[in-house]
Amino acid sequence: LKRSVQVISQHWPLDEQRFWPGKSYDLNGYLDIIVAGREHPQYGRPNILTLKYLDEVARINQYIVHNITVPVDLAGKHYEVAYTDLCMSFDWACYLNDHLTMLMPKSRWGNFSGPIAEFASDIINNEVGNISYIWRKKLASWLTNKEKPPSDMVEFGVNHNESLPEGLQDVADTLTPKFVGTCTILFTFCFMVSVVLINHGNGFIGIDWVRSKPIVACAGIWCPLLAVITSFGLLLWLGELYNAIVNVSPFLVLCIGIDDLFIMSAEWHRTNPEHSPARRIADTLSEAAVAITITSLTDIMTFGIGIFTTLPGVRMFCLYTCLQVTFTYIYQVRVRKSSRSFQQIAS
Repeated sequence: LKRSVQVISQHWPLDEQRFWPGKSYDLNGYLDIIVAGREHPQYGRPNILTLKYLDEVARINQYIVHNITVPVDLAGKHYEVAYTDLCMSFDWACYLNDHLTMLMPKSRWGNFSGPIAEFASDIINNEVGNISYIWRKKLASWLTNKEKPPSDMVEFGVNHNESLPEGLQDVADTLTPKFVGTCTILFTFCFMVSVVLINHGNGFIGIDWVRSKPIVACAGIWCPLLAVITSFGLLLWLGELYNAIVNVSPFLVLCIGIDDLFIMSAEWHRTNPEHSPARRIADTLSEAAVAITITSLTDIMTFGIGIFTTLPGVRMFCLYTCLQVTFTYIYQVRVRKSSRSFQQIAS
């Protein structure tokens, strides 16, 4: 793929003065607008090719080209930058969606006129690099405004080259602050379910600290948390790329770790309380390790297969998650060997 892109770039280089969207193979700063007539509650959506809707689309197009501006302050001067100041051109003329004219009646084909865009060299230079992105953001916000829609007849769907990264970043920004609250709730829940109550008589019910293991339950949550820290640290140290979508993976790993914790907790309460702690730990892990191993290996294989995909975002997410699940399993079952050794010493 990289070789193909290099060959195409060599033979058909991108020319700012001979630009045509249909011939572009590496178009990054784009914004696609899908127009549809507003849906009627009884008759559905209207025919967008009727004249009144085409006139409305043409009006919106002219407004976008000439009226959507963003402020730029440069060298003590203030500018309002529009589409015609940012666009790439063909013979010094911007691409103005002229195909809309072809959808009009033939009598209107000769009446379409548009200004010829000239690049303002004092505005667009190396000092202002993201103004095109700011303009596209403003246009997308204007078209999708629900409180003040740009048209009462048609509605718009917007897609641009930053749609996916921005969507992933929004998801990460929404979920990441909730991770601390999630851990707090899980700590509290694990503490509560690991407590065993005992009736002391006279209506007094207290905590049986001999059978209760809240510290052990809460410590079990540290396994996935340590696995997350270890995985992120190792992959970043090795130079692996980072994307905001991987911020979702700790939630999955935390759920897997909590599930394994409850399996071990249930097996612990099924052991004979008259046995020594070392014996009970050995019995617990001998029963729980089978279920934990099967579920962990299944998750590791699932995300491991995803590592070989050609999609960079999916590959990165699967790589981080696979390594986190692996470290979670290692941290949870590594106690098994030490507990058996302790049992042999005690016996």
